[in-house]
Amino acid sequence: MDRRLFWTTSSQSIYCLHNYALVFLISAFFLLFSFTYNEAVFGQGDNYLFIKKWGKAGEGNGEFDRPHDIDLNPSEKLLYIADTSNHRIQVFDTNGTFVDSWGSKGDGDGKFNQPIGVSIDASGNVWVADKDNHRIQVFDRDGKFIKKWGTEGTDDGKFNEPKHLVVDDARNIVYVADTKNNRVQVFDTDGKFIKKWGTEGEGEGRFNDPEHIAVDSNGTAYVTDAENHNVQQFTLKE
Repeated sequence: MDRRLFWTTSSQSIYCLHNYALVFLISAFFLLFSFTYNEAVFGQGDNYLFIKKWGKAGEGNGEFDRPHDIDLNPSEKLLYIADTSNHRIQVFDTNGTFVDSWGSKGDGDGKFNQPIGVSIDASGNVWVADKDNHRIQVFDRDGKFIKKWGTEGTDDGKFNEPKHLVVDDARNIVYVADTKNNRVQVFDTDGKFIKKWGTEGEGEGRFNDPEHIAVDSNGTAYVTDAENHNVQQFTLKE
């Protein structure tokens, strides 16, 4: 199993570490990095070893404008990155070599307006939270459009700036962080609405900008509740 860890940063770079990375926020003004000739050097230790980074600000292949999310297709060893403000998905191999990209700004099929969340299912399909188009789009591994659903609104199956999604392959369902509606919506993999939970607030099961979701093998959902500064855990009722 590929045990490297990949993540995006606001400096338009993709970082890669072996095994585990610990990054500590010292204060509101200092981030614990060592810098040598303007290149970030992570302290060497038993738990991590810096491998490489790639990317810079720009619009060309391998360049980024505020990349927000990343997911790995382990069977193909391909990384899919939501290059958010370039309104596209970029694809790289795990060595950082550019492979492909698709998307441009717009609201047609295969076009994006701030794609911010990306998730790869067991078949290699690419699911994208198209935030400012208030919808979900699905593509095959090569970027061919498959389907979409959602428009702006508060009704079931509608969204207000969805920021993340995750596919639960074992149960053939999709969880979407419907961020500005302060709720989680659940769909089958055809996009049919199943259920929802959450309203704006601070109590249990209430949210203030839920932004990311993870689901474990038991179907337990974990939601980062950004403006309430907490993580909430749920089990989906039958």
